[in-house]
Amino acid sequence: MAIARDEERVRRMVQTLDRHQAELLGRRGCTGVAVARKEVGGRTTDTLSITVYVRNKRADLSVEELIPPMIGGFPTDVVEEDERRFELLGTDPFAQHDPLFGGIAIAAWELPKDYGSLGCFIRTTGRPNEGIDAGDYLLTCRHVLVGAVHNDHRVIQPNYDGNEPPEKYFCGNYVAGYQNAANDCAIVRVTWRSFENKVPNYPWWPGFRSIKGVGMAVPGDAVYKYGATTKFTKGVVDCIDYTSPEGTRTHVILIRGTDDVWIAEGDSGSVAIRQDDDFVVALNFGGDPDHIISPVSPVTYSYGYSYDIQGQMDNFAATGGRVGLAP
Repeated sequence: MAIARDEERVRRMVQTLDRHQAELLGRRGCTGVAVARKEVGGRTTDTLSITVYVRNKRADLSVEELIPPMIGGFPTDVVEEDERRFELLGTDPFAQHDPLFGGIAIAAWELPKDYGSLGCFIRTTGRPNEGIDAGDYLLTCRHVLVGAVHNDHRVIQPNYDGNEPPEKYFCGNYVAGYQNAANDCAIVRVTWRSFENKVPNYPWWPGFRSIKGVGMAVPGDAVYKYGATTKFTKGVVDCIDYTSPEGTRTHVILIRGTDDVWIAEGDSGSVAIRQDDDFVVALNFGGDPDHIISPVSPVTYSYGYSYDIQGQMDNFAATGGRVGLAP
């Protein structure tokens, strides 16, 4: 039997509950109130009621403490249930996460306010002549970690109180990076933290999406990214292998946001992932100043610039060496 959709009656029930809410919640053992389907003999009926949830039904209540059978002309129900717990499904990129994953905020220990985003995790056969051992590394943009290049190489998640961050916020140590016309990439050797090649899912879905491989961006590809500032955004690859006349940038990928915003300050280092197969295709490093949506810090852009992900990864292996995603 379908429940009659008398929306006007439901609205009146809600108004009645709102009027009596404080008094009902103040009763001994009450864990919540709601409008719900009435339970009779352990079975859910089609009758809507003003429902009072309690930890335990008690036999020692006085007449004054009993929930009346009707409130404001509507039936009531008393249901045993512990207080309901609520868990947010959105991901806070500044919270301390373990395992680490793509899109959360990272920064040099010396410049915690100049944060960027974690991209993904790679495995390289190494580049010994530049001090890069074989193994697994966190990948992001070099300009994000410029404060870790010379003296203090520590990299953190930039969310802590006080001057000295607690140990749980440390990610690892900066190892190497490259920043020129065709590159903006850096790697961090993760110390005691665990990690996974995944990013938070679409805002309207809980959980994560696993990065399943490495691919090449093709104009027209639908992509998405998760960054520390704008979080989840969608875009489309506008062009690839772009080189400016002055040669200040070469082999650039341009991505256009399909819902206006694609990237913002603080999203540098995040990765663009192809929607069709969850293959990572690009490392985001900047925005197009001719397509600013909001000039207020953090500045947001509808067009963003990135580099081919495989090209950035290959910087960290000797010629003929292999770089892929960390398993």
